[in-house]
Amino acid sequence: MGIPSINTLANMEYMLYGGTSGSRANCPSYSNGYCSQGAYNSTPYGYGYPAFGSVYPNYYTNNNSSSIMNGNSSALSTQGLSSQGTSAQSTSFQQGITQEDIDKLADYYAKNNVLEEGFLGAAGGGLSWMAWEHAQSLVHPLNANKGFKAAEEIFKNVPKEFMKKNPVLSQEAWRVLQQATRDTESKWFTSGWLRKPIPKADIQPYIDNLKNALAGGKVDEVAKATVELDAARGMDGKLAGLISKKRTVAERIAQKTESGEIAKNTANLINISQGGFGSLVKSTFKKDFVGFMAIEALGNAGKIFTAFGKDTETGVKQTGQSLGKSALGVTGWCLGRAAGTWLGAKAGAVIGSAICPGAGTVAGAVIGFVVGSIGMWAGHKLGNWILGQDVADKVEAEKLAKSPQGQAQLLQFAAQKAQEGKTDAQTNNILMKALSA
Repeated sequence: MGIPSINTLANMEYMLYGGTSGSRANCPSYSNGYCSQGAYNSTPYGYGYPAFGSVYPNYYTNNNSSSIMNGNSSALSTQGLSSQGTSAQSTSFQQGITQEDIDKLADYYAKNNVLEEGFLGAAGGGLSWMAWEHAQSLVHPLNANKGFKAAEEIFKNVPKEFMKKNPVLSQEAWRVLQQATRDTESKWFTSGWLRKPIPKADIQPYIDNLKNALAGGKVDEVAKATVELDAARGMDGKLAGLISKKRTVAERIAQKTESGEIAKNTANLINISQGGFGSLVKSTFKKDFVGFMAIEALGNAGKIFTAFGKDTETGVKQTGQSLGKSALGVTGWCLGRAAGTWLGAKAGAVIGSAICPGAGTVAGAVIGFVVGSIGMWAGHKLGNWILGQDVADKVEAEKLAKSPQGQAQLLQFAAQKAQEGKTDAQTNNILMKALSA
């Protein structure tokens, strides 16, 4: 069981001695000032009272009673520590806390003050990333539903054998059909800053082209029609117009055909569809690795800055740790995403044939994102195991150990972990020294 909070003990005592009836002046701790020296010495809540004697001493230092009653963390600001100098070496500690104890608390803080995502959290992260990539469908559910129905209607004429043999290509074609139809609908509760409705007359020929290709069941024709329809969509809202020239559907297709983008993406889609898992892994690395490494770099910037704040050697070491862990994490994402997409496509083909292609596509996408996120989680776990604790965490903890305020934070952190039942024997011994002195 964890250590009870001061707020809980104070309120319990308050109620026992009359609560709101007005007789609280009889309450020993209240009459002497909560957690003051007088409260600590008064009977029956002095040395002889187990609850007060084992919990309250750690908190009394002339802090005012309102801070304690409100559960304010500032009530822990001094924790019985007093500074007799500006350096860590010249700091002395009351109630049995020594410099060696503080150093141990700093080490405990460095190792445990890290938010680690669990397995289920990683899976949830995959769903969150999926939601981000499909934000338009979430923001405009009615339009998304119309697109869903339109894609389902087209896929009624797609041979089931084609879907089973080409699950990745089939799911990509379904996705593009659904999104293209969705994007022709009016976005009645947005101002069109990112996207505006695509004129149906402009994009319908490309929808019909993909419809006919799917009915024919030829991989190369389906791949090209899928890529062209996807290329017809674009960021053509007000904000996009400020960045680049707005183009019609025909102009967008012509520009991407001339640049070779459509031919390249068509070949890539055919390769993924027919090349198996290896081609899918290669494509995922090409598409995601650099972008995810950039996101990781932004997340690690603070730690690298902290490490360089100590010295260049520590900064370089932290940079290496961050790069190595990021690379392993992103590699885990790419492998996981490829595996998830492959498995999801297989499962989606079965579900799509048995129920409907849309259900299979959604199920396949969920599997792909979840397995990808779990892969990144596993990659980071591996990185921590291989490369060890970030040196920046130790630097931060060392800074805290050099000031009374930081030392109080270390002790408060350990006490919080003790309440959660997450402290080790060494940390518990240090806390008991503080509580029993």
